[in-house]
Amino acid sequence: MDRKTAAAALASLLAVATTPAVRAAEEVARFQQAADLVARALAAHGAAHEDVFARQVEVTLTGRYDLATRVQGRRFEATEWTPIRERISIASADGPVAYDVDAYNYAGSRQSLREIHDAGPLFVDLRAGHGSHLPFTLTDDAKDRYRRYLPHLLLRDAARQRATLRMAPARRFRDCDAESVDYATAAGQRLVVHLDRGTHLVCGASAVIAMPVLGDSQVDYRWGDYRQVDGVQVPTSFAAWLNGRPLKQATLQVRFATDSAALLPPEGANVGAAPDTLRRLADLPPAGTRPPRIEQVVPGVHMVQGLRPGFRTPIIEFDDFLLVVDAPAGFHDIQQIPPLWGSPGDSVDALGEKLLRAAAQAAPGKPVRYLVLTHHHGDHIGGLRPLVREGATLVATAPVLQAARHALAAPHRLATLAGSPVPTPKVEVYGGEKTIADERMEVRLIELPAGNPKAEGFTVVYLPRQRFLYTTAFLYAVDAGTPPPPESVPLSRWFLDWLDQSGLEVDVHYNLHAGGLIEPRHVEAIRALPD
Repeated sequence: MDRKTAAAALASLLAVATTPAVRAAEEVARFQQAADLVARALAAHGAAHEDVFARQVEVTLTGRYDLATRVQGRRFEATEWTPIRERISIASADGPVAYDVDAYNYAGSRQSLREIHDAGPLFVDLRAGHGSHLPFTLTDDAKDRYRRYLPHLLLRDAARQRATLRMAPARRFRDCDAESVDYATAAGQRLVVHLDRGTHLVCGASAVIAMPVLGDSQVDYRWGDYRQVDGVQVPTSFAAWLNGRPLKQATLQVRFATDSAALLPPEGANVGAAPDTLRRLADLPPAGTRPPRIEQVVPGVHMVQGLRPGFRTPIIEFDDFLLVVDAPAGFHDIQQIPPLWGSPGDSVDALGEKLLRAAAQAAPGKPVRYLVLTHHHGDHIGGLRPLVREGATLVATAPVLQAARHALAAPHRLATLAGSPVPTPKVEVYGGEKTIADERMEVRLIELPAGNPKAEGFTVVYLPRQRFLYTTAFLYAVDAGTPPPPESVPLSRWFLDWLDQSGLEVDVHYNLHAGGLIEPRHVEAIRALPD
């Protein structure tokens, strides 16, 4: 056979090898390999029989958690370890799940919360003794996001989603020689499960999430130090990383029993009645596509409500341009596996795009010249990309601009503007105080003192002509008869002390979060609390 004939024969063989039928057969083989590996892993965990999944289980994690890694600390790039204690109570692998957490949401703000996921989600503030039912499900796999802390329940979830199983490249994962499978959860997120090649026990899991400031990010989970409990192999250590930075380190305890009271609201808690009907949040239009509500709260200040639940953002009108305060984005509940995106259906750019549409509606024909960023937390600056693309100048203190530049440079393949270049922004860095004014409007930007309990380089916005103050995280407007959120009290006290000393004359005060308008009763409630 001459060279030309041999080449033709090889090309013919390659063509046959890549026919749809051959590719389909190879895909079936890879699926079967993944399914077999999951079955072996379930057996290795002692979970090959369904009766294992009928048991009640309680998982307790005790350790520490780095606020700064999730862009929620006092500084953008730092290490800020805080204590965390979590309890996951599982009635059965198909029953209700409760999640208790005692941890810090950000510096100086300690929370003690209980989530109960049954027909619909119930959230209870354990310190305040009140809670509320949501009228919709958060996600199609809300319970499984906590069950996955137990490796054999993680494997069961993968087995139940067997149609989506596939082999992932074998690799060394956090000192584990791993074989890996990849599957899609009920909510459509892909999760990679890493299995120890020798023992077939779960040694880790990985997922990619779209973080507004950090960009497309990988979160890794590592289980280790297995022991047998009631015939099931369970880990006794747990750790998590975000983009390679340590996020959480904890000891893990498992017992196959649970306190039935842990699956209910605490006795005496005021939680109200459950909704008559329950909707899927996934069936609702994403927040970024819903029309915003715009209200003029003082002359020249258009307050945008409904960017997403609990957010109120001011658009301040000058003669020829607009100034916007903060660029909100969704946020991840990082404690779930994988983390839950707080603005379902929205890309990381969706709320920034919605804010631009609101600006055009509030003051047609006036461009957004300035975007003032109050602090570096991801839910406040993550929506900046659309505004920068439209030419807005970033105005902030140096620590906040550091995070903003990172957000603009980070890889955002999952964002609306992916592949669309965002220009290098114009920036105005200030420290202490800065004034932007024309004949129509005067805005004073005031940097809070270093060491404030929220974030370094924090800005508050004051309009002296209207005696209007806008803050984003210190005082919370709650319904009459509802006590202040306990985790906000230290922040509120600090802020009121600062405000008393500032000399600012304030008639109207708004907060980004919660109910927005701060009334005298909200301030009085804080001042009346015992030390």
